[in-house]
Amino acid sequence: MHRPLLLLTAAAVLPTPVTAAEWDRYAVPADPGPTRVWRLEERVSDEFRTEFGPTNRLTEIGGKWKNHYIGRWDGPGTTVWRHENVSIDQSKLKIIATRVPGETQSFKNADSTGGPPKEYTLPATRLGCISSLETIEAPVYLEARVKIPNAVLAANVWMLSGDSTQEIDVLESYGGAGDDGRNDWFAQRIHFSHHTFIRAPFQDYQPHDASTWYTRPGLKAGPGGGYWTKQFHRFGVYWRDPTHLEYYLDGELVKVTSGLDDADGIGGIDPPGFTRNEEGVRTGLNKPLHVIINMEAQTWNAVAGRHPTDAEIRSKRDHTYLVDWVRAYKPIEESDTKQ
Repeated sequence: MHRPLLLLTAAAVLPTPVTAAEWDRYAVPADPGPTRVWRLEERVSDEFRTEFGPTNRLTEIGGKWKNHYIGRWDGPGTTVWRHENVSIDQSKLKIIATRVPGETQSFKNADSTGGPPKEYTLPATRLGCISSLETIEAPVYLEARVKIPNAVLAANVWMLSGDSTQEIDVLESYGGAGDDGRNDWFAQRIHFSHHTFIRAPFQDYQPHDASTWYTRPGLKAGPGGGYWTKQFHRFGVYWRDPTHLEYYLDGELVKVTSGLDDADGIGGIDPPGFTRNEEGVRTGLNKPLHVIINMEAQTWNAVAGRHPTDAEIRSKRDHTYLVDWVRAYKPIEESDTKQ
C-alpha cells in the first residue's frame, strides 16, 4: 500500500513516498487551483499488483473491487458479465471476451419507427466487469492507463451512482474494425460523454454533439483494423464540480463540458432537468459515484451486427482488455498538507 502522493500542477511535484507508484511518472494534467495540490485517493486507486486468478464466484479484489457490476444486472445487449472473465496477471487487470457455442442472449431494443420495442436473440458474449466497493465525489480527477482490445466490443472506464441516475464516461472505446470493416467508423473514435437518467419511466440524456466523438487527424489503423489498440493510452476526467467535466487523453485536454444547458453547439450537463431535486433545482452531477471497468456488447451495436463473430472471438489477444492502473486525486488546500 502506498502512502498518499501529493502533486502540484504538471510542472511541480511535492516529495513522493520512497516506494514510487507506476503512475508517478505522469503528472496530473488538470489544474487543482492556485492554492491547491493533488492528494491520492487510495480507496479507488490501484496498480493491480495483487494476483487474482479467475473464479466463478463473486469475490472482492484487493479490498477495493468486486468482480462484477455494482448491482445484479448482467449487462446490455448480448453481454453476459461473468466473474471468471476477470483476473489480475503480471500487474495488469485482464478482462476477456469468450463465447460458449449455442449460448444465446435475448434482449429488447427500442424501435426506431416509434413502435413497441423489438426483441432479439443473438449469440451471447461473455465478458468481465469490476466495480469499486467505495465511491468518489467531485472534485476529483480519475485516470486509467489501458490497452484497448482489437475487438468489436466496447471497452470502458466509467462512474455510476448507486441509484443509476448519474453517470460519467471516462472512456468508451470501440476497439477494432472487425474482419469485414463493419466497425471501422467507431474504431477510429473515442466516445467522451456522460448521462443523466430518470429510471421510471425510463429516460436517458447524454450529449449528442460532434465533440463527444473524438479522433485524431491522420490516425492510421494497425494490424487487424485497430486504431487505438496498438499501445497503452491514458484516459482521464476531471470532475471539477457538478456542472463541469474536463476530458484528458494521454495528458492532453481534448474536451470540456461545462454548464447545465447546451452552449455554442456543445451539449450541457443536464438540459432536460433529470437531476432536479425536491425543490425543483437541477443539481447536475452531484452524487457519489462508483468506478466501473468493463467490456460490453452494447445493445445498439449488437442489433446493427457490430459484435464479435464466432471466428473473431477465437483470437484471445484481440479479446483481452488490459488495465495497467487506475488512479484518483482530490484537490486539497496546500496549507492542509503542512499540518
